[in-house]
Amino acid sequence: MRTPAFWRLLFLYIRRNTTSLLLSSLGIVVGTGSFVFFVSLGYGVRQIVTQDLLGVSPVNQIEIIPKTYSLGMFRVGGLLGGAKLNDATLERIRSLKGVKHVFGKMNVRVPSYAMIPIPKEFQKRGIARAFYTEMIAQGIDPKAIPKKDLQGNTFEYKEGKPVPILISKRLLNVYNTTLADLRGFPKLTAQAVQAVRFKMIAGRSAFRRRDHKKGARKYPCHVIGVSRRAILIGVTVPLAFARKLNRIYNGKDDPNVFQSAIIVAKDATDMPRLLKKIEKMGFTMETSQIFARKVGESILFITLLLTLISAVILVISAISISHAFFMFVYEHRYQIGLVRAIGATRSNIRNLLVMMGLLVGMLCGLS
Repeated sequence: MRTPAFWRLLFLYIRRNTTSLLLSSLGIVVGTGSFVFFVSLGYGVRQIVTQDLLGVSPVNQIEIIPKTYSLGMFRVGGLLGGAKLNDATLERIRSLKGVKHVFGKMNVRVPSYAMIPIPKEFQKRGIARAFYTEMIAQGIDPKAIPKKDLQGNTFEYKEGKPVPILISKRLLNVYNTTLADLRGFPKLTAQAVQAVRFKMIAGRSAFRRRDHKKGARKYPCHVIGVSRRAILIGVTVPLAFARKLNRIYNGKDDPNVFQSAIIVAKDATDMPRLLKKIEKMGFTMETSQIFARKVGESILFITLLLTLISAVILVISAISISHAFFMFVYEHRYQIGLVRAIGATRSNIRNLLVMMGLLVGMLCGLS
């Protein structure tokens, strides 16, 4: 069969079977669209809930705290609970097989507050020139902060230089989605936050009339970035600065212990074994992280279920399309026989059906 005759025959078949071809195309679109939609929905929900809202850590990373036990209205540790999380303990954890990194987190156990100058954009909305607030700070090992969160800055404390500050990415999201919308404030980006500079007054609290017995000290601070490893409520400072303030104001009475520690395993498969060893040492996973991981596992299960449903829909669509083409060939067997009788070869008939399938596929792809 010559090429012009082949294309005329193909056009004739398509015109006579437009309805069945459109239904086949619709089946492909519905099946493929459902698959892509459910997979994207599950992945998107998991990404937003577990990372942006709950801050789930990677599978090879956990945050541990000393074990505590509940006694009515109180929770106690020590002899009844977990061990102390100090430098010696961190070294013991580092020596465990499968541990890649260990980063300690230490609270600043000093009353302090911050004096934050308000940008002119906010002052135009009737806000004061400066904002005073009680300051909650936590020190962390600079090596624990990913370089991408620092935006080229250095997260290290140096005498005579402004104290580098990190804030939580979730805190920034909460501000942009709640306070900024409710009060009409400008929304902030990670780059805009880096322009914030303020003074920290250590040894003085907004809730006390008197300063600390060792007096108040002012430290210039500079926000250098936004990080998921920063404390949710408050600011994160270099560990060296937290140690310095605790030593100045608490002296020998300072316990010099960490509130928590981030453990990074060399491989995710090492994590179950490490957890058992760490629990024997008197530590457990941080409570919010346990909850976040459970939520993440639940969302993962739902995502897999939606993916399975969409895959079933896709298979059913493929079966229906195959059945539609089979019925097309079956219903037109007399016409196909007639075409064969006037000189068409088997390859011509096969090419005719293949071209119809390609046209249906192209139509679905464009839609």
